[in-house]
Amino acid sequence: MQFRTMFQIRAAHVFFMLMALVLISVPMPAFAQEVSAVVESSEDDGDFALFLGRFHPIVLHFPVGLLIALFLMEIAAMFRSSRSLEPAHWFLLIMGTVTAIIASLFGWFLASEGGYDERTVFLHRWTGVGVAVLAVVALVLKFRATKTMTELTQWGYRISLLAVVFLLSAAGHYGANLTHGSQYLFEYMPAWIPFSEQLKAMEGGGPSDELVAGVYADVIQPVFEKQCYECHGDTKEKGDYKMLTRDQLIAAGESGIPAIIPGNAAESNLVKLIALPDEHEEVMPPTGKGTLTSEDILAVMHWIDRGADFGDGSNLIELEKPKSVPAEIDLSELSDDEPVDYEKYILPIFKASCWECHNDEVQDGDLRMDTLKHFLKGGEFGEIIEPGSVEDSVLYELIILPPDDTDFMPAKNDPLPDEQIALIKRWIEEGCDFGDWTGEE
Repeated sequence: MQFRTMFQIRAAHVFFMLMALVLISVPMPAFAQEVSAVVESSEDDGDFALFLGRFHPIVLHFPVGLLIALFLMEIAAMFRSSRSLEPAHWFLLIMGTVTAIIASLFGWFLASEGGYDERTVFLHRWTGVGVAVLAVVALVLKFRATKTMTELTQWGYRISLLAVVFLLSAAGHYGANLTHGSQYLFEYMPAWIPFSEQLKAMEGGGPSDELVAGVYADVIQPVFEKQCYECHGDTKEKGDYKMLTRDQLIAAGESGIPAIIPGNAAESNLVKLIALPDEHEEVMPPTGKGTLTSEDILAVMHWIDRGADFGDGSNLIELEKPKSVPAEIDLSELSDDEPVDYEKYILPIFKASCWECHNDEVQDGDLRMDTLKHFLKGGEFGEIIEPGSVEDSVLYELIILPPDDTDFMPAKNDPLPDEQIALIKRWIEEGCDFGDWTGEE
């Protein structure tokens, strides 16, 4: 009996401490701002409030585990009473309440960092605070039930615990939406589960109606969705930048630099960031968030160079500069009995349609075509010609692709006429004779 009395006294002390913490947590936005203001006024380069906020994902797991464990133990106690476990109930309740309040406080600090969907933050924030408040209510009712031993108070305590579990689930769901996107929970829900379609539609979060079929939807959007939407999607906008619509993609974020310049991948800030070395502090996606393959980067560059077209006509973005037209070549003197003269027939084609992107100043895909040495070296994917075999010549494969293919060449210019493609094919089959041409001055 003495142990029980002492335990109740200690529990009462803890309760009053918790109530003080709750009084702090109620005006939490103002409190978070005050902490930030104090820290910003110091000489410290860091932000202590944001520093604490980063611990929110760690701390929040404690109330989740402790309070759910307590709820399960209370259910078990309804069928088989065990007084010896009463101290464990108190321990779980007290620690669960304390950590719920701390997690809520740290969550406020983390939200002040910005870059999150406001509606989802609002729901996650207040369901989290609701968990802390209801945990305190449960603690009060638990203390009252111990004092009065009434059935009504005991059931009030259990019902409050049930409400805590529901709010924990809701807060966890909205937290997952913030971190992984609003489709995270229901994305792979099988169709046979009741209301699966309604749940998916309710969550939303998919690309807007502006994202249409075509090269963007089939090739570019999947890259963005896999590697970029976590931080620049429907629930997060790190750097004040989203990527779900055409206008959002092209807009400048907090840097003030346009992310995409239609028709000019080399000057687009998005390309500059995704092409940085993996160890660079500004590389996108950030270290630990995945990486884009060279094929992904090249596809994005080609898409931007062609005008960042969304594929439905209404979203067509005009190129900033006109396309170069194919060269005009006089084929009247071309003989079937002699090999194709490179300087007379093939070089003009490459000059007019290819050198713009593959010269001494610009080497898209690490390819340069204005000298023999560089031409034979090839580019990012190796050699581009195989003398005698068009099937093994990357150059030929790229120029015969459909113009809407992301690998089509010439990327910025009009497709080559059929007779020029046939001429290049014949030149390759004849052994790729460059004659005396070297391209060196």
